[in-house]
Amino acid sequence: MANYFAPWLAEVRIFFRPSGDKGRSDFTLGELFGTLGRRWRTLVVFAAVGVVLALAFALITTPLYSASVMIGSVKANSDTDSNISASAISGILRATGGAQGLVADPRLQNYLLLLTSLQVSGRIEGEFHLLRRLRPTQWDSETGTWKRPSGVVFNIKEAIKHALFLAPWSPPDASTLADYLEDHVKETETKVSGIYRITVTNPDRELVGPLLAGLLRDANDIMRESDEAKAKEAETYLIQKLSSASVTSVDQREALAQLLITQEQKLLLAHLRGNYVAEAVDEISISKGPVWPPLIILLLAGASLGVILGAVLVLMRE
Repeated sequence: MANYFAPWLAEVRIFFRPSGDKGRSDFTLGELFGTLGRRWRTLVVFAAVGVVLALAFALITTPLYSASVMIGSVKANSDTDSNISASAISGILRATGGAQGLVADPRLQNYLLLLTSLQVSGRIEGEFHLLRRLRPTQWDSETGTWKRPSGVVFNIKEAIKHALFLAPWSPPDASTLADYLEDHVKETETKVSGIYRITVTNPDRELVGPLLAGLLRDANDIMRESDEAKAKEAETYLIQKLSSASVTSVDQREALAQLLITQEQKLLLAHLRGNYVAEAVDEISISKGPVWPPLIILLLAGASLGVILGAVLVLMRE
């Protein structure tokens, strides 16, 4: 046993030389690789330490699961060939990698912005109580109110905020959730123009799928309600105008009647469309395991950094 550990102990001793023993700085390339080859045990030790630290980081980091789905404009999906069906678009993406040609509805951009807006955040919090899940220690279930955190770390943070003239702690609200969604909701355009992949991450695997579905639904509902309110306001105005004795011209009355029909069509469309602005063109997929932290990448990075650090120290002490 002693004979087995003797070479490893000898490797450790090189780091405890007297400070007067300075390492060389004139290595040739061959000497460099030769030195590292002789000290391979040191590199293994540092690589192992790097792996252990990376593993420790992964264990203390809250894992995140993801849910994703492809969405497209309802208009874009219903104007061509009574349109291209959702399954057809999904098939194009999977089989051919995408093709240009579908024109995105400009309203889809507003829809994407709504996904992380204050309006959607308020509805999501009302349905899922997401802030309570994210900050359980700050929520008092008995009183139904948020309680101010305490402790040394919190007090230090508050002191730093005060020194930097930053806003102190305040109870979480819709703006807090909007900031969270901004970091955990991502949209990327696919190779098919106007088709986006929406991805949501959350620590709760059972929640992340319904959360994504809720975001898509609420953004649709908000735009539907906004259009309905505008159409009803315009309809009321046009009816009053047509009833007014001041409108006597036949052409003017026909124009107003046509505008009224347009507003009624908008209202009918808002009621009939389940997905008002955007709709999913594929099923929501949920990751089987955590997507963060990326364990394999962390372990490789830890081992690589350990080897690099070990090599630098070996060369400095040679």
